[in-house]
Amino acid sequence: MKKIRKLTSLLLVLVMSLALAVPCFAASPKQGDAVILEIGESYTDPESGLTFSLKPWAGFSQAEKTALMNGTALPTPRGGVHYYSRGVDIRSDSYSAPYTAQARYGNVFAAAIDTSPTKNLSGNDYTYVEIEATDMHRSCFGRIPKGEATVFEISGGASDFSGRVTMTIERNPEFWVWYDVYQYAE
Repeated sequence: MKKIRKLTSLLLVLVMSLALAVPCFAASPKQGDAVILEIGESYTDPESGLTFSLKPWAGFSQAEKTALMNGTALPTPRGGVHYYSRGVDIRSDSYSAPYTAQARYGNVFAAAIDTSPTKNLSGNDYTYVEIEATDMHRSCFGRIPKGEATVFEISGGASDFSGRVTMTIERNPEFWVWYDVYQYAE
């Protein structure tokens, strides 16, 4: 009889544990929870209205890659875009850069990140990027597979986007990562 009671109580504990676990997996991101985007995904923060998007990108052109590898100036960028950083070559494992977005440049703040020079390295590894709207205490992470190029954007919706933005990149030291940071009106 004692064994049946112990077995019944163990079964009850398992059922209760599973009942508590199911709602926790269905929870949506809250402040403090990390939202990690894959290429092609977007997330709109319900409180701030900011939309974070990790979009596919063709990467730097061959002329731009050659200029970056030779340490020369990049070709003139496209019109209608205000560049904060152009053709930055990251050589450290962890990199962080602050920017101040200005409303006069538009409602989208973007970082174009290219890891394509590392396509031929073995293994499956990722470059992680965090874009944080510092003044609003809102951030989102992007996970970029080795050898891919993406554009990570913050959109303020209909209103122009302004305020401090911090971009942080964590990468494998073998990766070669280049990026542009810019702002434009959508």
